[in-house]
Amino acid sequence: MAGTKAWWQSRAVWGGLVAAIAGIGGLFGLNLNEVSQGMIVDVVVQMATVAGALVAVIGRVRATTKIG
Repeated sequence: MAGTKAWWQSRAVWGGLVAAIAGIGGLFGLNLNEVSQGMIVDVVVQMATVAGALVAVIGRVRATTKIG
């Protein structure tokens, strides 16, 4: 594998979490098919990307030291 990324940027991690939650939900009568799970993973990954960008921008705005 080339390069690294944070755990929250991994589709595999989010897919596993969504699958686990869907399994637990199944115990309570919630049925999520594979398509629904895939859509949820896509939304979660996009939200995590936006959150990371916001943290970066806010961090730079609040920084007290110049870059460079």
